[in-house]
Amino acid sequence: MRAHGQMGTDPRPVILSEESPQWPHSRTAEILRFAQNDRGAVGSWVVGRWAVRSQNSKRKRQSRLILIFAFCLLSSALAPLYFGGELCLAIPILRNEDSAEAHFLLGRQLFESGNYPAAVKELARAVELNPKLPQLQSYYGLALLNTGDPVGAATAFRRELAQSPDDYAANLALGQILIVSRQYSEATPFVRAALRRHPESVEARLAWGECLSGAGRLEEARERLEAVILAIPDSLEAHRELLSVYTRLHLHSEAALERDTVRRLQQDAEAKDAGPQINAFAPDFDLPEVGQKRQVRLSDFRGKTPVVLVFGSYSCPNFRASADALNALFQHYGQQTPFFLVYIREAHSAGDWQSTQNVREGIAVAPALTMGDKEDHAAMCTRKLHLKFPALLDRMDGSVEAAYAAWPSRAFVIGADGRVRYSTRLTQLDFHAEAMEAALRAAIARQ
Repeated sequence: MRAHGQMGTDPRPVILSEESPQWPHSRTAEILRFAQNDRGAVGSWVVGRWAVRSQNSKRKRQSRLILIFAFCLLSSALAPLYFGGELCLAIPILRNEDSAEAHFLLGRQLFESGNYPAAVKELARAVELNPKLPQLQSYYGLALLNTGDPVGAATAFRRELAQSPDDYAANLALGQILIVSRQYSEATPFVRAALRRHPESVEARLAWGECLSGAGRLEEARERLEAVILAIPDSLEAHRELLSVYTRLHLHSEAALERDTVRRLQQDAEAKDAGPQINAFAPDFDLPEVGQKRQVRLSDFRGKTPVVLVFGSYSCPNFRASADALNALFQHYGQQTPFFLVYIREAHSAGDWQSTQNVREGIAVAPALTMGDKEDHAAMCTRKLHLKFPALLDRMDGSVEAAYAAWPSRAFVIGADGRVRYSTRLTQLDFHAEAMEAALRAAIARQ
């Protein structure tokens, strides 16, 4: 759904302070003031060069200067064009610094590069050392959100807002989490706060349109969403919400046009994802069914009925969160089309990086070393999530998972002709049960 890869906060440095007793006096304080006053690449160049080339300084002083330099680089969109190599000089020093500032800087750099699990680790350590660093909880929340922990993310955003009520990123992201959960009245004050901070933000305007739609203020929502689409005409989220508004307003011709647009944008989005594309033939497989002495071959259903495939593992928080909605779809359509869980490698097996949500819920699953282990895990998953549809076991080499690019969790609707008609990741922001249901109904109507 939305990409949470950018902070959207103010560019000014705010995490370092001259009052800190760790800061050397004299010229370092002057450099710090200069860094905080200058917001561009030129300031980063002057401060950064001075910091890196201060070879006669004691190590303690040089480390603090490198902290300034690293922050300058991370605060300027242009600076990496000039100092990419010198940022590498800062990283080893940051890794040797067990301060909240150093862990925050490392976590921020990892977050911006898309390495969210590593960012969570660094930012969590910064939170342990100093949870009140401005913007730290916002970054931590966004990193948690990108690793599938919206509950932990919401907690971090609320902590940021407790000390910085006007923080744009925390207000917007918390509002978006509540919107996804359909808690529109609870989301409203946060979205409005984000809009007050950045009234030009298209993301905030879209979230406000969703709040209005969820509250039943359809004409206002229509006006807002149509304006958003003028600004970002290829926004799938905006078109999807506007389709809902048109439908409820009984604007049939407008709804028909929006439905076509949503379908096109959905296909475009899925085409960018790895794995089988929409309208391509689904990769065939022949897998054992858990608890049964039989194999299930996907191609056996071709020409007979659509098939729903759900890929996941018990250690995947997003899969667990979607289980109730998937069960509801099966209970409604299971008599017309078969559903299968394809149990794949664990998303977070014990010994590997652990999801913060799994830690909080006390979930730890050992990696499957044999097909017997995998079958035990699948049986436990089916039992604990009360899944009503059968489970299949992917091979130990993960060949079916790879063919569908399904890790850590994904769902497909396969038409009776054997072609992929719909696919979705199972993240909180990507998975829309109503969109999957619409695709499933269309596939059943075609058979």
